[in-house]
Amino acid sequence: MGTSRLGRLTVAVSASLLVFLAEGNAQDPTAEGPAEDLRTLISVAADPKATSLQKDRLKGKRYRGTIRVTDIRDSSRDKPAAEIISEISQNRILILATTEVEKAAGLRKGDQIVVVGKFRAVSTPDSRYRSDSEFFEFTDVTIEKIVPKETPKSAK
Repeated sequence: MGTSRLGRLTVAVSASLLVFLAEGNAQDPTAEGPAEDLRTLISVAADPKATSLQKDRLKGKRYRGTIRVTDIRDSSRDKPAAEIISEISQNRILILATTEVEKAAGLRKGDQIVVVGKFRAVSTPDSRYRSDSEFFEFTDVTIEKIVPKETPKSAK
């Protein structure tokens, strides 16, 4: 008799858990939380007083921010991909890898866009840039929106 009571309790708890999961109340452990502000990443990563540990803790996190497009280049290897380039200062350059090639192809130099991506690393320059440049590399970038350009008011 005790075993059947335990069995009914187990079934009741299991049913309650299934209802709880079906209603979407359980948090998906693979779901990523909200993205952090891109300006925070840039200020820490570019700080000459920041330690290696502080900079390493930035890696792998998602960041969101508004950037100005400097260039778009094809980075297709085994699948369609593009890199969005944004020079945020004379020697700081964001490189944002995205598979949203069609969206990227529609962008023009000077466009402002809102992006979300995962920070990969700060790397050293290649021959196209100044030797003191820093590259802030991002992966899994999505283009959330294009910021509308302000139209100048015509003088009357």
